[in-house]
Amino acid sequence: MASLCFFSSCQVGYLIRTSYDHLSMLTTRVPISEALKSDKLTPVQKSKIELSQVVREFSFEDLHLKKSDNYTQFVQLDRPYITYAVMASYKWKFEPYLWNFPFIGKAPYKGYYNEKSAKEEAEKMKQEDFDVYVRGVPAYSTLGRLTDPLLSSMLAYKEHDLVNTIIHELVHTTLFIKDNIDFNERLAVFVANKGTEQF
Repeated sequence: MASLCFFSSCQVGYLIRTSYDHLSMLTTRVPISEALKSDKLTPVQKSKIELSQVVREFSFEDLHLKKSDNYTQFVQLDRPYITYAVMASYKWKFEPYLWNFPFIGKAPYKGYYNEKSAKEEAEKMKQEDFDVYVRGVPAYSTLGRLTDPLLSSMLAYKEHDLVNTIIHELVHTTLFIKDNIDFNERLAVFVANKGTEQF
């Protein structure tokens, strides 16, 4: 997610870079109908794209999540993950380090589109004596501020997990409370799990 700590020159650079990377990714999106005609996708991948459209409508009509144009377009990535999340915790404490971002508030992660940049951030945190973990992220939500495309990284999910992920991210589009990541995630997990069972 394009996020930023306030009033920090290094974070201004982070926002600019993240925004640029996100917009660059969006320039490669194509309509779902066009993606389904691609000879670069396997029958299994196309089946999952078709499934995503059914789940999308189910989320709007049956779960009454906020309607949007999310997942009506497709992006073929050249890597297995869309972003790489840096997470850190204080040594000798069960307490995560929190970054402060506009729109979402405090969060226990910082995302990068470039794996190298994520690892560089992780190394800086290690030098400040934090325990750090970097993981790939196949999907995320822009919380309704932009239209989220279906990503090729999401097609690596098993069908059950793809259904769950789409509902989960659409919950974030429907409701997201600033500075309350724990509630937001618990809500999305609960609705997605129940919705997946119902689907």
